[in-house]
Amino acid sequence: MIDTHAHLNDDEFNDVKEVLSRAAEKGVSTVIVPGSDIDTSRRAVGLAGSYSNIYPALGIHPQDAEGENLDTLSDMISAHKPVAIGEIGLDYFYDSCPKEIQKEAFREQIRMAKRFDLPIIVHIRDAFDDAYAIMAEEGAEKGVVHCFSESVVELDKVLDLGLYVSFTGMITFKKVSAGLLEAVARVPSDRYMVETDSPYLAPVPYRGRRNEPAYVTEIARKVSDLRGITMDEVSQETDENAQRLFGI
Repeated sequence: MIDTHAHLNDDEFNDVKEVLSRAAEKGVSTVIVPGSDIDTSRRAVGLAGSYSNIYPALGIHPQDAEGENLDTLSDMISAHKPVAIGEIGLDYFYDSCPKEIQKEAFREQIRMAKRFDLPIIVHIRDAFDDAYAIMAEEGAEKGVVHCFSESVVELDKVLDLGLYVSFTGMITFKKVSAGLLEAVARVPSDRYMVETDSPYLAPVPYRGRRNEPAYVTEIARKVSDLRGITMDEVSQETDENAQRLFGI
């Protein structure tokens, strides 16, 4: 199984070798590690150089967009050949970065992805309408909306663009929205993936702990329940989708 989004480049992970070993014991063979700024993008490249089952994505998170150099990011992408540009997008939950700066960084990184023919990994929080408008205007048609947390209405819009969605431990939470659960059940089999978003959003029964790639199996288990298919089928579908999108 592939964990399509885990921040093993975060300061919380000083035990990556052990984390990957525990993941392997659960059948998790591959991890995609996204960047959120220049520093963590460099760390993602370093991890990929040390571990053959880690693939890097390089990008500037919307809350880190102010002060980051997109030219430096472009140079890194050219030099290191990541599997995606991300994570990028819009986040209006916090106000640490002005919206207009976020929007411009998002647009430029979509354009960058198109120049390099790479998929994008999109973060959206409390900003769906603006993010969707930008993706539609920029012709974003290759990528994934990670940590998808919306309803089938937003799901259909994302799918119409040609993008994938990815589900996290949020779908296991007691207070999860009915709309999100319906989206999990209804998404086409060739357009979804699973992820931990480690070290955040640990799924039930690991709530309150540091999340890690081994726990992606709990997310897959919930997907299997909601879709009425086996865990093996979830693994096959999500792995094939990740391999197709990211070229791994």
